Amino acid sequence: MLEKYSELIAGMDFGEVALIVGNGASISLSNNFNYNNLFLKAEELGYLSPEIAKIFSQIGTSNFEAILNQLDITQKINLKLQYEIEHSVNP
Repeated sequence: MLEKYSELIAGMDFGEVALIVGNGASISLSNNFNYNNLFLKAEELGYLSPEIAKIFSQIGTSNFEAILNQLDITQKINLKLQYEIEHSVNP
């Protein structure tokens, strides 16, 4: 399951962190941080498995946030359907 932001930061020590910014702020500093460039760099460095690259291709985006959102929705649907299958009464 995808973690919530509050769960991700729960164990972090922010004593040395000055600022956390989103991708929009990063893009405003440098176009190197746009989704397509990040995707190409991840692909170049071998960070994307063929299966993951195929997901990006099938959805037609290089936007990591959009992919994470789609995976989160898919996971929720799959969990719900699995629950219904496990708890259905067979005739």
